[in-house]
Formats: sequence, structure tokens, C-alpha cells
Amino acid sequence: MGLKGLAGCVVVVTGGAAGIGRATAKRFASEGARVAIWDLSEKAGGEAAEEISSAGGEALFSRVDVTDAAAVERGFDEVVQRFGGLGALINNAGILADAQLVQARDGVVSGQMEEASTATSGRLITWRPKRASSG
Repeated sequence: MGLKGLAGCVVVVTGGAAGIGRATAKRFASEGARVAIWDLSEKAGGEAAEEISSAGGEALFSRVDVTDAAAVERGFDEVVQRFGGLGALINNAGILADAQLVQARDGVVSGQMEEASTATSGRLITWRPKRASSG
């Protein structure tokens, strides 16, 4: 079953260079979305964008650290410059220090991963594309 209505939609996928993020970016692209992949890994991110492009999709890779508000702002600006706007953000980036979402000992939960604070969460609400001055 396809994801209806995605043709031409611009989608940013944070953490889009590998794993679930990469699969998400590829799926959106296969449904006709134009995809911006944000990640810290230039090698993997570039490869993911090239993979999408080689399959006939449209993709842009940007090295964006989502914990850095200025980097996020530059990333949004680059997306708007390249694609003309933004339709959706898949906030997939995350870091696990010990690679465990939940810690348990003898069947008792002793700790859980705290919510990662990313610059995209707050910036998306207040971000607006810069408009060219008319006249």
C-alpha cells in the first residue's frame, strides 16, 4: 500500500543516513517525495542521497547536528533554497550513550533513556521561510 499524496512533498529526515532513518528517507522518495537527509555522517549521508537519486528520486544530503540551533537553521535554509519549501519533518536523530533504551536487572527496570532534546523540536514551531521582498 502506497503513501498517498506524497508526490512533490518535501520531507526532512533527521538521522537519515542509516538504519530506520535511511529506510524512511528511501520509502518517502519511492513514493515521490523530495527528501532532505540530515545526519552527522557525511559518507553515509552522501551515499543515502546518491542511492535515492540513482533510483530516480530527488534527494539532498546536509551535515546537520540537530543539537545545534544554528546548524538546524542553516539546514532549513538549504532545504528551502533547493526545494522551495518544507512539507514534513521526520525527527529521527538520536544518540544512545550505552545503546539501551531501557535498563533492567533481574527483570526490574532500573532506568530509561531520557528524551533527547533536539534543536529541531523548538525551531520547527517558530521557523518560517524567509520571503523575498516584493518590489
